[in-house]
Amino acid sequence: MFFVSIIVNCVLISTYVCAQKENVPQIRGNKRVKRGHTLKIEIKNTTGNHIYLFDPMELQIEQKVGEKWQPLQVPYCPCDKVCPAPQSIKEMDENETAIFTWDLHETLCENNQSKKRAVAKGKYRFIMHYGTNPSDRRNFVTHEFSVR
Repeated sequence: MFFVSIIVNCVLISTYVCAQKENVPQIRGNKRVKRGHTLKIEIKNTTGNHIYLFDPMELQIEQKVGEKWQPLQVPYCPCDKVCPAPQSIKEMDENETAIFTWDLHETLCENNQSKKRAVAKGKYRFIMHYGTNPSDRRNFVTHEFSVR
């Protein structure tokens, strides 16, 4: 089976907005974030249809190491703690906006205790999978940013 993914390539218009392609949700966020601050990402459904965001409570953040992207540990419920079940699908109406924030920390488990660690300076990206129906996870949007 062959799957095609649509990727939004961000083109810097200002320090905050990325250009969008047709039939793809618009993703906006800071291009540069200082350590100690919070990254804010907005995804606006500009497709003209309902869309579904998958695992919106599980932030997918990756760090560029050399030429590869490495996933960071940003779990919704760290160290297998008992937490309310996260929302697995978020339906978005046309022109609806979803906002995501990240405190620039990874969450590690040591002796079954969560420990936050500030990320290093460098290049990162946020990824959100979406689809036009609740079982279609093939598409995703990305937002690249740097931590300084």
